[in-house]
Amino acid sequence: MNKDNYSLDFQNLPFVYELQMEPKNDFDIPNTLPFKLDIDLTYDLVKQKFNNEVEESLRKAYKKSSILGGNVTEDNAGEAYAKAVLDFIKENYPKDLNGLSVLDIGCGTGYLLYKLKGLGCNVKGIEPGSQSKLGIERYKIPIINDFYPPKGFNEKFDLIICNLVIEHVNEPEVFLNAIKNNLKDDGTVIIGVPDEEPYIKAGDISMLFHEHYNYFTKTSFKNFLELNGATNLLIRNSTFGGIIFSIFNINRKVVKSIGKVEDKYSLEFKAKLLSSSKQLLGFFEKNKNKEIGIFVPGRIVNFLYVNNVNFENLKFYDDDPNIYNRYFPGINIPIKNFNDFKIKQPNIVLVMSSFFGQHIRDKIIKETNYPIESVFIWTDFYK
Repeated sequence: MNKDNYSLDFQNLPFVYELQMEPKNDFDIPNTLPFKLDIDLTYDLVKQKFNNEVEESLRKAYKKSSILGGNVTEDNAGEAYAKAVLDFIKENYPKDLNGLSVLDIGCGTGYLLYKLKGLGCNVKGIEPGSQSKLGIERYKIPIINDFYPPKGFNEKFDLIICNLVIEHVNEPEVFLNAIKNNLKDDGTVIIGVPDEEPYIKAGDISMLFHEHYNYFTKTSFKNFLELNGATNLLIRNSTFGGIIFSIFNINRKVVKSIGKVEDKYSLEFKAKLLSSSKQLLGFFEKNKNKEIGIFVPGRIVNFLYVNNVNFENLKFYDDDPNIYNRYFPGINIPIKNFNDFKIKQPNIVLVMSSFFGQHIRDKIIKETNYPIESVFIWTDFYK
């Protein structure tokens, strides 16, 4: 197959690892970095092509504060993410949780482990970022502050959880093989990854982040797990946040074989990219003389950058208090919240969320009497 059929070179995209107090990254981390899409034909998996400069910057970012793993904290949406993981465990894990030994890889602050500890589990976390200190101090969770697998780490666990981590790993096969070494013979693994299928089918480049090497769909996720030894595999969509959860045991003697791959998803993404971008560009051109308020701006920075959209009349809004008055690298627009929006409303609103778009639109209209015809959401442009 000709690689030109599915490779996409975006040259550079904003390198967003955390939002900053100024419109630029820390002095030793670039504002933009190369980004090229490829595909792993073994799994029909859309991937970011490995780049040494990107990898070096990612390791710096993870060490600073970028969360490698699920955003499960006791504030904001983190509580809902934690509940989604716990609900999946309770519904699908076949044994009693009391007394269970549990490892959470990429545990962040350790909040999920704190919840599991309250259910009687014996827990441990691994987290390379500085947020591990919060878990140790606030939640009294034993957390190893390192990348997985830490050198000489030989403990065995009944259950290993890896939520929103493996998409960050360039060689997920090596990562899963390491998990085998820390799993008891009858142990169980739970892995959650973002469901990128809606974005691939829509041609939406907002899904592209340098920290994500793998862009899983249900099909490619199933292919990856089965071809790397997963047995008794169950895959389900989450109740919150657009995550694909899996639970499985592992066949330690598996030998990966390559099945028939149709290259469906990468070709679909490339075909839709042009038409969806054209529609959204038409929106900005039509409203170029109006002040445009954008909710969930993290889902549009790639589009703005790639298409050289004028930032002059744009306002950013997000209700995450951790990013209030902060900036994306290279974009001089501070992020405001819903209260700011109510005080001074822009002429038109664009909500860039596939999962929460309708909810945010309803909130805007209900709480501000904003005209419904002036609120546009993700599905108005990405079909």
